[in-house]
Amino acid sequence: MVWAVLGDFNAIRASQEGLGGNWHARSSMDLDRCLIDCDLMDVCHDGYFYMQNDGRDSSVHIYRKLDRIVANGHWLVQFGACKASFLPPRLSDHSPGILCLLEEPVKKGMFRFNNFLASHPLFRQVVREVWAANVEGVPMFQLVTRLTLTRKRLKQLNLMMGNVHEEVAHTRSRLEVVQNNHSEAGEERRCKADYARAIACELDFLQQKAKRNWLKDGDQCTKVFFRAVVRNCNRNRILTLIKDDGSYTQSKVEIQQLFLDHFTRILGAGGRFEPELKHRLRPFVLRAIPFSMREGLYSPISAEDIQNALYSIGETKAPAHDGFSSKFFKESWDIVGPSVVDAVQDFFTHGRLLKQINATCISLIPKVKAPSKVGDFRPISCCNVVYKIISKIIANRIKNVLPYLVDSCQNVFVPGRRISDNILLAQELLHNYHSRKGVWRCALKVDLMKTYDSVQWDFLIVVLELMEFPPQMTRWF
Repeated sequence: MVWAVLGDFNAIRASQEGLGGNWHARSSMDLDRCLIDCDLMDVCHDGYFYMQNDGRDSSVHIYRKLDRIVANGHWLVQFGACKASFLPPRLSDHSPGILCLLEEPVKKGMFRFNNFLASHPLFRQVVREVWAANVEGVPMFQLVTRLTLTRKRLKQLNLMMGNVHEEVAHTRSRLEVVQNNHSEAGEERRCKADYARAIACELDFLQQKAKRNWLKDGDQCTKVFFRAVVRNCNRNRILTLIKDDGSYTQSKVEIQQLFLDHFTRILGAGGRFEPELKHRLRPFVLRAIPFSMREGLYSPISAEDIQNALYSIGETKAPAHDGFSSKFFKESWDIVGPSVVDAVQDFFTHGRLLKQINATCISLIPKVKAPSKVGDFRPISCCNVVYKIISKIIANRIKNVLPYLVDSCQNVFVPGRRISDNILLAQELLHNYHSRKGVWRCALKVDLMKTYDSVQWDFLIVVLELMEFPPQMTRWF
C-alpha cells in the first residue's frame, strides 16, 4: 500500500528535536514505535525545523518538532522526487506543511559493480578473457585499460541477469507451481536452488546499497535493507536551496553553481608559498622520527602488503567514478592480482599516478536533519580501490611512527588513545566553572574548520621534512 501522513503528531521522536523545557521520553518512544510499525519515515524536507513555540511571556521559549510529513517506503519509491516544505508559522504555533511531487530528473546511469555479479558463473570467465588481452604501456596504464574493458563486459552481464527483485518473484512463483503440482523431486530441487540463488543476489544487492556494515550474519532482513536504501535516497536528494540573498531556488543549474562557488572559494583558494617557511616553522616542530625507524618507511612494498591492504577495505564502501568495489578485486584476485601488484609497486618506485586513479567523486553529506543551505553539507571524496590500497599502505607505515610525533595530549589517530578521554577531562576541568569563588578563569573555544580548509600541500611537505620523513616517502604525496 502506498500512503503518506501529514499533520500534528503532538510528540517528538528524540531529544534532538526539541529546544528548552522537559523531554517526555515515553511519548517519544510511543511515536517512534508507531512510525516503525507503520513503515513510515520522514520525507526529505526544508524550511522550519522547530515548528512550535509555546508562546509564553518568558525569556525561555520551548520549541518542538510536532508537525511532520511522513510516508512509507513504497510511496518514496513511486514518488522519488517528493519534497516537504514547512513555511513560517506567523500567528500560529504550527508551521504549514506542503508535500510537493516534483518531476523526477532523468539521470544518465553510471556503472556500479553489483557484488552479486561475482557469484555469476560467467563472471570469472569474463575477467579472464579481458585480462588475457595484450595491453602495452606502464603497469598502471595496463591496469586502467583492462578495468575499462572489463566494465563494458560487466555491463552486458548485468543486463543478462536482469532485475534482481523481479527474478526473486519469478523464481518464487515457479517454485510454488512446482510444489503445488507435486512435480518430481529433481525439478523441485532445481527450483529451490534457483530461488535461493535469487534471494542471495537480492540480499547482496540491498546490503551493498544500504551500507549496513553492522549486520554481518543472521537472517536475510531484506526489509531492513530496503528501508535503509529508501531512507538514504530520500535523505540525499537536494531539491531546494537557500541562496545568499535568502530566497529559495529549485533550479538544478543554480543549485550546482551555488555548491561550485562555495567549495571553490573554500577549498580551491591557494595561498602564496613562502620560500622561508621552512626556516620559520623549524622552532615549532619539536619532534622527529627516530633514525632507526626511517628506513622502514620507504622499504620495498611486497605483494603481501598490497593484498592485506585490499582485504581491509569493506565490500560495501561507496565506489569512485570507475564503479568497482573491493569485492571485484577480492573475488578475482588470482586473475587481476598481478596487475594490481605491478601498478601499486610502480607507483611507490617512480611516484607516478595516472589521473584515472587519482580522480575522485565528491559526495555531499548532510550535517543537519533538514539541510537548506550550502553550509549544511560537508564534502567527502569517494576514491577508487587502487587509490585506497596506496593510501592504506602509506597510512600503515606512518602509524608506526605516530607515537613519536604526536604529543600525549592528542588522543586521536594514535592506537591505544581515545578521544573520549579528552571529553572526560574537559568535563572535569569545567566543573563548577561558573562559580564566582576562587581565582579568575577563562575557557577558549577554537574553531579549526577554516584551518583545515586552508592547509596547502607545500606546507604539509615542509612539516614532513622537518619531522625527518625520508625524501623517498615525501614524493609519494
